[in-house]
Amino acid sequence: MIAPEITDHALLRWMERVHGVDVATWRALMRAELEASMEAYDGREDLTVPGFVVCDQTVVTCVSADCRATRARGGKTAIRLPRIA
Repeated sequence: MIAPEITDHALLRWMERVHGVDVATWRALMRAELEASMEAYDGREDLTVPGFVVCDQTVVTCVSADCRATRARGGKTAIRLPRIA
C-alpha cells in the first residue's frame, strides 16, 4: 500500500492533538502580527520580507521574502501584506 499524501490541515491537527502544540496561542501571535502589518500597510508590496497573502478578508497563506505569489485559488487577486515583526 502506498502511503497517502498529508494535507497541511491534517499535519496541523496532528501537531495539535497528538503532540500538544498550542495552536490557539500561535493563532493569537499570528493575528497580532497580521494586525500590525495591516496598520503599517501603505499599498506597496515589499518582497524583501515575509508576508501574509489575504484574499476575501482571509489569510490564505504566508510567503517567504523571495516569493512573488499574489494570486489565490481560482485566480482571485490577493493582497500581499508585508510582515511587521
